[in-house]
Amino acid sequence: MISPAPARSSGVNAPYEVLGEYVQDDSRIPYHNPADSDVMIEPGEPLAVTWGAGATAVMAQAAIFPGETGTLNRYFTGDFPCDVSANVLVGAEVYWDADTKKVSLAADVTNGFLLGHASWAIDPVIRNQAPALSAGKVIAATTASTKIRVIGLTGATTLKGAVTPMSLAGAPAPAQASSKSSKSKE
Repeated sequence: MISPAPARSSGVNAPYEVLGEYVQDDSRIPYHNPADSDVMIEPGEPLAVTWGAGATAVMAQAAIFPGETGTLNRYFTGDFPCDVSANVLVGAEVYWDADTKKVSLAADVTNGFLLGHASWAIDPVIRNQAPALSAGKVIAATTASTKIRVIGLTGATTLKGAVTPMSLAGAPAPAQASSKSSKSKE
């Protein structure tokens, strides 16, 4: 039987200065879609946004209509439609294709951004089979897969083509906005 640790004297737990106080997780970013924007941000839509001197990949928590404020998630794991030209291993970098609105491999994307890393496959074609290659690596998606699970980046993203990151201070940049469909609130 393990005996409890002895109580500490008050001299050991002397008062100390609190340097910082936890307020909330910084993974959620409020975003206001300007009223004059003709772009609706779709639920679950991956976006590249300005972050510091570069850009980062985020995922919309819900639809954000023009003139409304919504939430973008900095840290996410999501299931996305995919169109891959080769097997994707767990941990491989995958890109969001702004033209097809699907996850693809870097070589197959001309207009998009690095979304994150492939994770365990959720596609019914390979669900729970955990196929391994000769190197013992698990396949996250095959060329027959229609969905892929992606763990979002925790740092900067890589942009390809005409995609310009959205500004968190205002309207989406024109190239980013043009990759989306214009929708109105019904």
